[in-house]
Amino acid sequence: LGEFMAERIKKYPELGDYGLVVPVPVSGKKEAERGFNQSGLLAEILSNKTGKDFCGDCLLKRRETKAQAGLNRE
Repeated sequence: LGEFMAERIKKYPELGDYGLVVPVPVSGKKEAERGFNQSGLLAEILSNKTGKDFCGDCLLKRRETKAQAGLNRE
């Protein structure tokens, strides 16, 4: 998926008008359950394929929130 994202950015240069790739933080509990941070992996691949800088610790998750998949529209 990260490679696909990088291909889209190369195909549509207006999508690549940024200087830094930053993953959305995941809760420590979820990362421990999965054994990895999926947004971090995608961001690293995207960074490597596009040559953009990567900052894996620029954002912090400060509180536990409900999983978005379990929320309703409101």
